[in-house]
Order: sequence, then structure tokens, then C-alpha cells
Amino acid sequence: TTLPGTVAGERDEPDVASTAQLNTVGPDLQLSKDDGVTVIAPGAQTTYDLVITNVGGFAATGVFIDDTLPTGTTLVSVGGDAACSDGGSPSAGVQRINVSGSIAASGDADDSVTCQITIAITAPAAAGTGGYLNTATVTDDGVNGADPTPGNNTAQDNNTITGLAPDLV
Repeated sequence: TTLPGTVAGERDEPDVASTAQLNTVGPDLQLSKDDGVTVIAPGAQTTYDLVITNVGGFAATGVFIDDTLPTGTTLVSVGGDAACSDGGSPSAGVQRINVSGSIAASGDADDSVTCQITIAITAPAAAGTGGYLNTATVTDDGVNGADPTPGNNTAQDNNTITGLAPDLV
């Protein structure tokens, strides 16, 4: 591109193709889930820590976790950091946890949000049940861009049942 100047060629600028790309990374949420145990007895309760971290380029807003409760369990409570609240049940067997405000884009543990969900294991366990796999997925509203790595938005915790009588069925 040539811009007018007082001396010929004085303001020659390089051509820039209109296909130039500016790469920006929206929020990149990561979720971990752990209850600190690997074995659980029917009739017991367990509390899962669900830790959300944003390693992306923008803050995440409108964040929520959908936790699929294993068959043979019931919800006891939702808690954790002040930002976490009970979001109801959007579908059968799923508990939503809303996260108010935003999660900063730093990847720093200090900016993470920890929500908790406590469930009770039904006693006696149903015949053929050997364990409980609990799965949760974190999502945001997408306002600041799509998550570039949605595969790390889901976390699981698996517990084996202890104290089972032999299944004679």
C-alpha cells in the first residue's frame, strides 16, 4: 500500500494479506474430581472435591458443573467455595452446581474454584453392583470464546464397594 507523502516512495508500506489471522484463546477450563477414597461401603456418604481451573486467555463466565450421580446413590448436599451453589437437577440423575462470578484466566491454583458434592450410597447395594463411577463435566457460557480443549472438562472418580455379601442371584 502506498500512502501519499512529500517524497516519492517515502510512505511505502508492505502489503498485508487479508487472510492474516489473530489467534486468541478463550477460557480453557479444566476439572478434577476426587473424594480421597477408593473403597466405600453401602450406607456410607462420600464428598467429592470438584476443582475448576482456567488455563485459557480469558475469564470464564456462566460456569456450571453437571455431576451425573451413579445409580444407587442419592444427593446429600452441594457446597464448597462461596461461589458454588445448588443448581437443581436439569435431568434425571444429574445434579447441577452453579458457579457465580467468573474464573480468572491464570491457571493458578489461587484462582481455582473448589465445589463439593456429597452423596449417600444406598444400602444394601443392588445385586451385581461392584462399584460406583461418578462423572462430572464443567461448562461455561461461551461468551468469551469456545473452550479449545473440551476433553479436559470432564473428570471421573471410581470407588469399589466393600462389605458386600456374595451375590447369589
